[in-house]
Amino acid sequence: MQAQGALESLLLFFDQLHAVRQLEGSARASSTKITQLQERLPKLRGQVFQHLPMLAAGKEGNSLSDADLLVLGIFFHARLDGKHKRLRGSDLVARLALAGIPRTEALAAVVPNSLLRQGPWLTFTCDEGQFDPLDAWVDVRPAALELFQAEATSLISLAAEEPRRPYRNEEELLWELHAWRKLCMKRAEVLLECGGESTRFHEIRRQARRKLFSIRSRLRSTPNGRELGVERFRREFGLGPDHVLIVVHLLFGEHLESEPFASGLECLHLVSETRNDLFRKRELFHSNSRLRRSGILSAEAPDLGKELTSTLSLADWATDQILSGVRGLPRILDVDLGRLEEGES
Repeated sequence: MQAQGALESLLLFFDQLHAVRQLEGSARASSTKITQLQERLPKLRGQVFQHLPMLAAGKEGNSLSDADLLVLGIFFHARLDGKHKRLRGSDLVARLALAGIPRTEALAAVVPNSLLRQGPWLTFTCDEGQFDPLDAWVDVRPAALELFQAEATSLISLAAEEPRRPYRNEEELLWELHAWRKLCMKRAEVLLECGGESTRFHEIRRQARRKLFSIRSRLRSTPNGRELGVERFRREFGLGPDHVLIVVHLLFGEHLESEPFASGLECLHLVSETRNDLFRKRELFHSNSRLRRSGILSAEAPDLGKELTSTLSLADWATDQILSGVRGLPRILDVDLGRLEEGES
């Protein structure tokens, strides 16, 4: 629970940073709000970072500075809110400065020889003739997002107990996503029943997180795993875990349960890990949200005009892209080919 509280505190810090950033330069962005935000910065190391087990347990993550962790946290916060996108290096430096990190220290966090760029944390893309790092496009890697897991003990033990078996084919990945979706459906049911305080709820939430962690780990160990249909689709549209969960919920609802439609409210419950998420994640279903703006989701608004009661469905073209790899011959690993050559079935 201490780790969960630390993560909520960190997200609140980035909520405030985002709000001040949006109002920067206007009369509403008072110096008082900026001062309050910057006064919280020195407390993050002792009150937040040290209570996130994935940060304490990882040798590489534990060596990152406060400025480094804030850079990664900016991307993590944006991913949770469904607003993930690449940022310019200059934008990152400006955000860190607003949070209270000196500009020279902020710049040192993103220069070519920094820890963030030498480790598995960020990607930088800079065209010829542009100034690196301020003109570079910066994006986050999965390893960086995993640093902010609130319950790492079970995830670390899972990684030790369960080898990172590569996926044999598209179908195996899809059924793993189906199992993750079922756990999230149970989590939503218990959250609404118990308000997120019961032992049963925390256990189901832990199981759902473990399943997602396992899926990510297996994908990383799968040769050409990034080319599997679901992964290509996720990367093309820059989808985070919540987006993917909504998409696969509608996909399996249509193909397995003959229910191709779901309300926004049902999907909101599905992606909520805490009671606060029931309010925080409403933006995932707004008309200008990533899934609706891209046309991945179609929404039929009811007469009352409430977006959360809109009837959602997955576009046929999106389904076709996700399932594109299923229609071909099944993937066979080299080890399986060896067995076939030896006459094993």
